[in-house]
Amino acid sequence: MKKVALILGAVVLSTGVFAQKENIKKASNVLYEETVNYEKAISYINLAKENPETAELSDTWYTAGRIGYDMAYKEMNKFYLQQQPNYDVMAKGLDMMFTNYMEANKYDSYQDKKGRVKYENRKKMVGDFKELHSQYINAGINAADNNRDYELAYTLLNEYLQISDSEMFGEKPIKVDSTYNDIKYYAAFYARRAEKEDEAIKLLEELKPIKFKNSPFVFQTLSEIYMAKADTLKAEATLEEAVAMFPSDANVIGSLVNQYMMTGKSEKAVENLDKLVNSDPTNVQYKVVKASVLAIQMKEFDKAKNTLLPLVEGGSKDASVLFEMGRIWALDGMNKLDKAQDIEDNNEYNAAVKEAKTCFSKALEYYEPARESMSKDDSNYETLLQSIREMYVRLGQTNSDAYKAVNDELKSLGF
Repeated sequence: MKKVALILGAVVLSTGVFAQKENIKKASNVLYEETVNYEKAISYINLAKENPETAELSDTWYTAGRIGYDMAYKEMNKFYLQQQPNYDVMAKGLDMMFTNYMEANKYDSYQDKKGRVKYENRKKMVGDFKELHSQYINAGINAADNNRDYELAYTLLNEYLQISDSEMFGEKPIKVDSTYNDIKYYAAFYARRAEKEDEAIKLLEELKPIKFKNSPFVFQTLSEIYMAKADTLKAEATLEEAVAMFPSDANVIGSLVNQYMMTGKSEKAVENLDKLVNSDPTNVQYKVVKASVLAIQMKEFDKAKNTLLPLVEGGSKDASVLFEMGRIWALDGMNKLDKAQDIEDNNEYNAAVKEAKTCFSKALEYYEPARESMSKDDSNYETLLQSIREMYVRLGQTNSDAYKAVNDELKSLGF
């Protein structure tokens, strides 16, 4: 009697498994119908996923992934038929395919009678991944560019990376390093836009040791994220690593200069500005920025003037050079006036004020030509006019025609 009961129990168990396997078969059969009802296919396969008898079968998850493959493949095929793919459907299908194939892979291996490792569905899954691998990029970029869905863009590009890294491909890897590195950078970019800073940091940190076309941007983006998280030490260290790796990259050095300026490390900023000046002696703006740091942050007015003096003596008409030279003289004069307030001796005080006014006069010698050279559309133009007016006020020349002219122009601009 006991033996009969065991046999009956086995029959009941096998019937349950058979019933759920029937749902796998039904889900698969839906894909061969003339008009595929994906929701119906998904409902069948979900029954198999939920049943403990089939929840750990590779076929269950493979079939679920195949539904996603079919959705994505049909949208990709529209492109070749000169039709417009529905990238939302494609993205959904690709995500389903990835998620379910990766789960299927957990249950896919078995040992044959000789103890050799074999796989049930790996060959088919590898083929599908190879066929649609590039579509993860296309659908991800579409999600970002057309839908501003940065989370989905990150998800799809990150799935592209995980497929590339998968051990499914064995001795015939699908990974192409140049594309892989670029996609990892953009996945980090989209992760950041989706406010997934930790995910972005992880991807960028992995990219730091690798030299490829976007390498400088890896360090700059990573530094920006660290700054946003108020981790100035990591932000600075990241850019210092970048300069060590790319010692002649002006953008990288410039980012480090800005970092030093934000944290008040003026001497280090000037040190790196010198690298920029030496790398491109004809670049006027490097010298202008260096002079600005020396004057504004370090109050090294003579060094600042000497930085720009060769340009001025060479007859430069560059408005930014003349404007900066005028500002340095004006700042020098203001600094002298501030110091004069502490002088008790009247004669020494008057001498200091006179010296300050000499600086203001020198400032005008550069400001006025800068006004002639600078475009009125320049963002510094209004600041220049205000600076000129202030110099005339400081010199007590408010009745001069020059003062009236600049004052009238500022009034016309609403100042």
